[in-house]
Amino acid sequence: MRRESGILATTERIPAYGGFQLPRNVLEEMARRLNSQMTPMRLFHDARELVRPENVRAWVQQRPDGEYELRVEFDIEEEA
Repeated sequence: MRRESGILATTERIPAYGGFQLPRNVLEEMARRLNSQMTPMRLFHDARELVRPENVRAWVQQRPDGEYELRVEFDIEEEA
């Protein structure tokens, strides 16, 4: 097993998607669903690449620029 961590989403506007922006409450709901393991985790948005993480911890935190980010850390099998 190895511990992985990263940023999954932010409230920052995404120009590549027409300026789309997620609100903070959506990030918080995503964190809740990840922590309860209600949402399956996949690699590269590919339904065929399902992973089974353990010890999931997701949270929303404010960045220095005032935007928010959804952070996650979890344990995963080395082969994944």
